Amino acid sequence: ESLTMSEVDPLAKYEPDWKAFQLMQVCGDCAELCEELIELYKSSFEDALAKLNKAIAEKNKKDAKLYSHDIKGASANVGGVLVSSVARELELLAMDEKFEEMPKLIEALEKKQKKLIGIFKELLANFPEDYEIPDDDEYY
Repeated sequence: ESLTMSEVDPLAKYEPDWKAFQLMQVCGDCAELCEELIELYKSSFEDALAKLNKAIAEKNKKDAKLYSHDIKGASANVGGVLVSSVARELELLAMDEKFEEMPKLIEALEKKQKKLIGIFKELLANFPEDYEIPDDDEYY
């Protein structure tokens, strides 16, 4: 008998927007640490996004690649797989100097990040004190 994803991981309801175990592996059962990491993520995202927008406006390949890569990595570290995936697309466009295609993806990036922040707010409001990281073989 196989378990459903919700039985294995009660935070799975947030997928595919968020892979909860990414953040929860770091936070464990500490809501304060989780909140601190989320705030750090939000501020680094906003900073990198502002710099990315500037790089796009200036058609600066090096900086556009750098800041889209920063967003990709930071988002992946907190489990924001969809945000990270859009940032990866932006990174590829930057490498190809396709600046005219980037504003549409910036809009998508901002929408997905806003949704991710909403998920984080819900998590912090209902922090699972007894959350257990699923075993890899159960999760996949």
